[in-house]
Amino acid sequence: MHPQIMRKIILLILCLFFSTLASAQEEQQSPLPVQVNNWLTIYPGISISQVEVNITRNSDGQEAILSNDAYDPNSIEFDINANIFRFDFDDTNFGLTFHANTGTFSTNRQYSSINHEMFDDNDLGTSTTGYYAYFTPTIYYVMPGKNTRTQFGLGLGYGSTWFKGTAKFAPEMRFDSNTDVEPTNIDVKDNNTTTLSLTAEVFYKRKLFIRAGMHTVYFKTNEYKGDVTDLRLTVGVAFSPF
Repeated sequence: MHPQIMRKIILLILCLFFSTLASAQEEQQSPLPVQVNNWLTIYPGISISQVEVNITRNSDGQEAILSNDAYDPNSIEFDINANIFRFDFDDTNFGLTFHANTGTFSTNRQYSSINHEMFDDNDLGTSTTGYYAYFTPTIYYVMPGKNTRTQFGLGLGYGSTWFKGTAKFAPEMRFDSNTDVEPTNIDVKDNNTTTLSLTAEVFYKRKLFIRAGMHTVYFKTNEYKGDVTDLRLTVGVAFSPF
């Protein structure tokens, strides 16, 4: 597993841990009642994201993995998504919702090998820009507290993605920044993707929220296959129009 992917997984696990810790420290005498059968809840907020685009060229199996710089101010953006028809199962902490989300992304770095042993992301003059959208039925688990509601969700569904730009392809990315590999123009569009979504959310008095989410959109076209993974941290306000 590449170091950057491992760092993302560790960050998500830490977010899950601190979310659980925050809920566990709440007094349980007067928990907020669980909301049932919300037809629509909208979640606008400000987010920061770490994106990774994993591409395999079908013709020869050569790979390219591109990423963004999470410390770049351009990685901070307005974010909005929605839950449609929320239903909490009776006498349990589990529920079901349909999660809709869209996101834009851009990359300006690419993984390459160092001495054919280690991988790191470098500025190789390659970049991509694009978007993704998905709709996922999501099973969630709720931990209600006195003033908070901590929620973990797992969803699998349908989506689309499109991105274009340049990438340098090589077998198992076995080249370093000094290797003369010409960049390839890429243009990927798939309106029939599979999407996996994993989220951890903490709501304060049902309105203010912080969310850590990892969303992976798997694409496949005649020329390329791979995935777009977005690890996103969002702070915002939830509201239901009706």
